[in-house]
Amino acid sequence: MIESGTLDSVRKSSTWRVIVHNYDPFEDVINSSRNCDSNTLWHPNKLDDLRGHSLKVDLSDDPPFAYVTRNATGHVLAMDGSAAKILDFIAQGINFTPDIVPRVVEMNNDVWTEASYEDYFSELRKGRAEFIANDRTHPIDGLERGEFDYSHQIGFDKHCLVVPVLESPRYDVLRHLLHPFLSVLVLAMFKIGTAYLPNFDQRNWRWLVTLQIFLGISVHKNPHNSSERIFMMCIIIFSIYNLGYIFSEIQNIKLGSRQQIDIDVLSDLVKFNISIQANYDELAPDERSIEYNITSKIPVQNWISRNHCIYILLKYKNVSCLMSRLFAKMRVLHHMKQLNQRKMKMMRNCITSRTTRFPFQNDSPYLTGVNKLIRLLQLSGIRNNLFKIDVMTVKIMEKSEKEPIIDSYVQFNIVVPIYIGLGGLTLAATVFTFEIILGLREKNNLTVKLINRS
Repeated sequence: MIESGTLDSVRKSSTWRVIVHNYDPFEDVINSSRNCDSNTLWHPNKLDDLRGHSLKVDLSDDPPFAYVTRNATGHVLAMDGSAAKILDFIAQGINFTPDIVPRVVEMNNDVWTEASYEDYFSELRKGRAEFIANDRTHPIDGLERGEFDYSHQIGFDKHCLVVPVLESPRYDVLRHLLHPFLSVLVLAMFKIGTAYLPNFDQRNWRWLVTLQIFLGISVHKNPHNSSERIFMMCIIIFSIYNLGYIFSEIQNIKLGSRQQIDIDVLSDLVKFNISIQANYDELAPDERSIEYNITSKIPVQNWISRNHCIYILLKYKNVSCLMSRLFAKMRVLHHMKQLNQRKMKMMRNCITSRTTRFPFQNDSPYLTGVNKLIRLLQLSGIRNNLFKIDVMTVKIMEKSEKEPIIDSYVQFNIVVPIYIGLGGLTLAATVFTFEIILGLREKNNLTVKLINRS
């Protein structure tokens, strides 16, 4: 019997009658000794150095904290992220080689397939993994029941609601009248521009002639001035663009458009009949209903899976999903990129927060060594730096995938015509300036010739 690292039978026996056989699993040898002092520590903590042997660990893809690339058989090809770096730090500290549990993961364009809590903890129950390297996977009720052992606190995680982006129908006649109004405005700008250019022959730029050019109707008189010809070419280019848009608008004409509704407070969920779904394992008993005012609460439903909640959110827009803040941002950005529009968003204020830990098998001999290294991670500031990298990764994605401030309607139907008009006026004014300079030079040359003749 082993107690406190010593052998009980040694303390109760005389030293010359006992032979202790000490098995070293790392070297696969048995050391025998007759020196059986009752105070000898026969089983020191050899788990501080595993001598490069492999250790079964479970690590799943959990962006931005863990990026795990697997092959068709589920074996890990590469891993990155803060969770992978922490695992590498622990592996170097205890000197073991991580043997990641294989898992076949499918990926499609709409949702991610991630490991569920049952997948994680079945590996621990069956002894296929010593601990789970995803520190955001520990359930609150499992921690209370003592079903598994848990490491020291690694970090701190906020959980926020991902809500659908609702749309309300509204009749918008002004939108269909906006383009004709802007077209008339641009036409007036062209006409005013020609009136203030003295080099333009006003007989070629009457309102009727300008309107004919603007509508793409041929005119009988062609200007001979080069600046006028350039200006006419700009109007013709704009007229082609304008007519193309008009025909496109006629084919796709609609009586109304849709306006987005932002959901930023909990009372909006009640207003639009949106329920809250979350993983009950992640919630304490008092967190399974959320207060949105002094007297009322919103019950939280237990979801089937995180992906299923996102699927219902996108399809029916009647649920909201409670998940990790950084992971929620990643999901929103992912779907905005895939669908090329914003179908869901993250609420501004987070609801709950909790610590993050590694789940271990009960009575795991590796827990003490891992806790020492976790403490070292916190004291050295490495954990904070890794978390900052996770936040920076999400911010970079936000900048690259941010929705355009000017939508396609404004960009192509307001900005482009103005650019064409200003470009035409600038080019015409430039050519007119050169003509004036050349005209003055020819006039000076003619004056010099007349003076010389006289």
